[in-house]
Amino acid sequence: MTYSVLVVDMFKAPLKESKHTVGGFATLELAREYARRRTCGSVEEQRRRHVAGADEVKRRWFQFGKNCSVVNDRSITRGCRTWRTSSSTRQSDEANWHKIDLT
Repeated sequence: MTYSVLVVDMFKAPLKESKHTVGGFATLELAREYARRRTCGSVEEQRRRHVAGADEVKRRWFQFGKNCSVVNDRSITRGCRTWRTSSSTRQSDEANWHKIDLT
């Protein structure tokens, strides 16, 4: 069994093409980690646009960001909470979803 992550582009949310699935994760934990990192990466993208303040980063993420969740995962997992602070996670692996190996 493999797992998939649903990626929702919130800017395009009303449109059919706002959603796509990334599949092939060998474990549920790996899919969750990908979803968390991809969401955090989206938050960091808003911060890089020189947005001042945690509230503004959060507002822009809800308007322009990407939200990810594991398909058919019924547990509640902690997502990215980096907009709550003024610090960035760009230097850590927290937001680096490109490094996730699907196998």
